Amino acid sequence: MLNALYVASVGLEAQKQQLDAMANNLANLGTPAYKRQSVDFSAILDRVSNRAGLIDDVRPNRLLKIDLSPGAVQATGRPLDIAIAGAGFLEVDLGNDKIGYSRAGSLIVNAQGNLSLAGGQALRADIRVPNGAN
Repeated sequence: MLNALYVASVGLEAQKQQLDAMANNLANLGTPAYKRQSVDFSAILDRVSNRAGLIDDVRPNRLLKIDLSPGAVQATGRPLDIAIAGAGFLEVDLGNDKIGYSRAGSLIVNAQGNLSLAGGQALRADIRVPNGAN
């Protein structure tokens, strides 16, 4: 009985995540570089059962998938903007010895002369731009 209620609650949570994902997709329709979200309901079938036959590894937060397929490349006219072809990412320094990955290609030169994302995160590759360079 409890197993059936648990499965029903997981299904309801998955449906809620589907609605949240659709709302995010609609809200960010005009956001540059936004990646569409979807819910992978087949992940529910990959659950693990314990010895008592109860489902103990169905977590709805594992259902959310982000579409990483590349969008259309558009020229921006900015000399430091780049587009990533294929499945690559830019490796960025998040501080405190943490590394992040981004596909945002709008680069700037920070105060130290390093290439950085527009949000200020420096690229992990040590690419320095000399003062006055064009």
